[in-house]
Amino acid sequence: MLTKLTIRNFKRFSEVEIELGSPVVFIGPNNSGKTSAMQALALWDVGIKRWNEKRSGKTTPEKRPGVTINRRDLIAVPVPGANLLWRDLHVREVRKDGGGQKTRNVRIDITVQGVTEYKSWTCGLEFDYANEESFYCRPLRRPPGKDSERMPIPKEAGKVPISFLPPMSGLAATETRLDQGAINVRIGEGRTAEVLRNLCYQVQTEKPELWEKIVAHIQELFGSKLASPKYVAERGEILMTYQEQEVQSALETLNKGAFWSPDIKASDDFLGPLFHTYFEKLGLPNLMAKKNFYELAAHVPEAEIDPEISEKLDAIAQVAQSAEAAQEN
Repeated sequence: MLTKLTIRNFKRFSEVEIELGSPVVFIGPNNSGKTSAMQALALWDVGIKRWNEKRSGKTTPEKRPGVTINRRDLIAVPVPGANLLWRDLHVREVRKDGGGQKTRNVRIDITVQGVTEYKSWTCGLEFDYANEESFYCRPLRRPPGKDSERMPIPKEAGKVPISFLPPMSGLAATETRLDQGAINVRIGEGRTAEVLRNLCYQVQTEKPELWEKIVAHIQELFGSKLASPKYVAERGEILMTYQEQEVQSALETLNKGAFWSPDIKASDDFLGPLFHTYFEKLGLPNLMAKKNFYELAAHVPEAEIDPEISEKLDAIAQVAQSAEAAQEN
């Protein structure tokens, strides 16, 4: 469990200490630093992973001991330039010294404290600006100073699972299949709802056993069964549907099978009973007769209407127009 987060020179924070626990809820107005605090923790996690990849089990060189992190690797903290991570974009400090000038790098410091299996640990990292595309990461010196030793990276810190998932809103009506890079960018920008089908498609195709667990979990929580996502190459889109368990159970009781089955007549086996039950619960007569089912098409986005349905509806409309013309003559 994480117990404390200390941040210096990151985004809007000059220096702040945040007590952590399980659970923790951040409450505050817009632009007060709630998201920035979580992004700082995500940045620390990236730093730990990169350090362990490059330096774990190896002797750290005294000169240039840092590991490089590219800004494009920061899925949870998307920025067009690395300097935007620094408070007030202040990456270097210039001061006069004996008639000359000295330049000192301004570093982002992130320290996390935690407890793992009753053992307390502290892990601090500093981030040093390199250029717009990258920066360096290395352990903090304790105490601060050029001659001080750098903090060790405890094994417990690398075992802490950290995931930053931005809020999800605005589920798109359709979703184009995207490359991994485009998916990562949207997740980092908080546009998770725009790639939900892409993520499900990835899990279903690459880790089918995990997809089955997700389907079972959703069904247990909400009573709905997710259908496997499908990629429609002709439109470059990923389609995904779900089945309401109550309707599915009712159709199975009637030996009708799934309501997406080709053996199901939508008007008689699904829509008719659906509207009958709906208006019955409202205590009203059924206001949606079978002859009016065509009106439902107006409430479905045109791109989602199957071409065959559009063809049939157009044919019905033509017949109706012909009948009206005949009556007028």
